[in-house]
Amino acid sequence: MAAPLLCVHDVKRTYRTAHSEIDLFDGLSFEIEAGDKVAVMGASGSGKSTLLHMLGGLDAPDSGDIVFKGTSIVEASHRWRCQYRHQQIGFIFQGYHLLSELTVVENVALPAQIMEGHGRSLRMAKELLEAVGLEDRLQHRPQELSGGEQQRAAVARALINHPAIILADEPTGNLDEETGDKVLHYLFQLIELRGHSLVMVTHSPSVADRCDKQWRLEKRVLKEVSRSR
Repeated sequence: MAAPLLCVHDVKRTYRTAHSEIDLFDGLSFEIEAGDKVAVMGASGSGKSTLLHMLGGLDAPDSGDIVFKGTSIVEASHRWRCQYRHQQIGFIFQGYHLLSELTVVENVALPAQIMEGHGRSLRMAKELLEAVGLEDRLQHRPQELSGGEQQRAAVARALINHPAIILADEPTGNLDEETGDKVLHYLFQLIELRGHSLVMVTHSPSVADRCDKQWRLEKRVLKEVSRSR
């Protein structure tokens, strides 16, 4: 049996402010297998986004370990974590975070240029934008796109380096239901086709139902819950 793609071991994390401390996680342990599609739900402030940031190497636990293919993200060097985020993780945020001075195709190509060069990265970006239905928006600026179109471009950007894991933080939170469904259609179609794993934070049970597994973060622990369909 193949080893898990990502292993989380007894992770604890406290959020500290000037006046208080909030315990977010009390010994989280779980595994992500290759090809998993996982929805993480929970109340606002429960630590869902912090969990994604730790899985992506943007934040570190106070104790415990996170291991990707046998390498500890927590103990690895800064250089290794940068390569991990660049090559193995694709981030999709609620806010699209597209650069206004670049065209849509340039935005999508940007993460691939270090590895693939300018010409090939643009060709890859064009193919992905066509796959999410934006073939007629390649030379537009982000501000010339609707919210749903911007998020579809963000999906393409997250996938361009063919990462092992897509981390999506409320990817349809800024969109109406119909537009959000369109974004999710393209997202799930592509990750199924290309073999990515997905960990997605959402408040929506209907969005969570698209995933194979559903976890709820509450009272500092992560519990697997039954799907609502």
